[in-house]
Amino acid sequence: MAELARSAEIDWAEVEGCYGETGDFHRYLRGLVSDEPRVQSHAVSRLYSECLHQGSVYETTAKVMPFLIALLEHPQAKPSELLEMIHDFATNAAPWVAEARRAREEGLDEDEEDWTFPILGTVEAVGQHWPKLWKLMGSEDEKIRQTVLSMASIPPRSPAISDSVIAFADDRGQPLGMRACAVEALSSMDGAKPEDLLPYLEDDSALVQATAAIELGITFGPDSPAEAVAALARALERRDELADDYHGLPFVETHFLARLALAIGWIGLSGSEAARALVNPLCELIEEVDGASATTYGKGLLALSLGRCERPFAPDFLRVLETLAESRSFNVFNVNAAEVLEKWNLPRYKEELGPFVRELQKEADPEAALYAYIHRDDEADGG
Repeated sequence: MAELARSAEIDWAEVEGCYGETGDFHRYLRGLVSDEPRVQSHAVSRLYSECLHQGSVYETTAKVMPFLIALLEHPQAKPSELLEMIHDFATNAAPWVAEARRAREEGLDEDEEDWTFPILGTVEAVGQHWPKLWKLMGSEDEKIRQTVLSMASIPPRSPAISDSVIAFADDRGQPLGMRACAVEALSSMDGAKPEDLLPYLEDDSALVQATAAIELGITFGPDSPAEAVAALARALERRDELADDYHGLPFVETHFLARLALAIGWIGLSGSEAARALVNPLCELIEEVDGASATTYGKGLLALSLGRCERPFAPDFLRVLETLAESRSFNVFNVNAAEVLEKWNLPRYKEELGPFVRELQKEADPEAALYAYIHRDDEADGG
């Protein structure tokens, strides 16, 4: 392929990767389409190790992306594996795009390394080569089509992309997972608005409803329409039938209930009574999630009960604090749990939180005592 020939023209030894050893990258690209499985496996491993590390992308990531997309058309390529790599690189760069664009507009310091290129170059490659990715929507493999849809929000929004995604979301003949991916993409596009997802809250499919409600809550928080809370409550009741299908969607990395709790919590930042009415059901279900997801779950509970640390708190705020102090799941990863509690200026570990809750329960006005505790640093600073 001409694309692979051009990859050999790049001086990869001068391209920064995670570990710096990128001189053989043109060989790894060829390895991706080798007829020897072990060669393919090794090439995938090397590319991942130099292009993505703990969520960070590098110069190599941006440089390699156009070649990865070109290889999707190679007869010996494994499109699902290639697409997964492209998806992983792009989605890890995407959260930093706005910051990188601002830095470029404001100008980098003369002695500052251009940290924006790995991010913007990776994401821009998706937009520049979007037609090649969209061709995969003709694949018989639904997972491939779901993954393409989940990347539709990465390039700058255009009528062509958004119209295509809306068509999939509205097509009742499409598999439900496809429609859910389309709804998620709509919520993440440039300039997305809550009303874009409003029609899907009353969809025939419970999975599409739940996806729309969760994305509304997480993306728009207190600006979500009131109908979103009702849809989240329905999803909570139908969790057993929805959890597996939802967790199988390519953009989902945590437990269904954790995403529900976070969405409800972000909406509850506004003090929504309808959202806060779900505090007790959520407290009862925390042990159903795994430890990694439980910190997200706890974040949702605290947002729901304490909001932005202004009174009035939710009536059941003590129940939330007691639940977090006693929860096995929430405290599995105690460092992560401590980071969540610290955001609300609470005691950071269960050994401290439990006694603190018991002291609050003895207070004549527990809410006032908690408010004073959370804002103790403000008072010390005279704020």
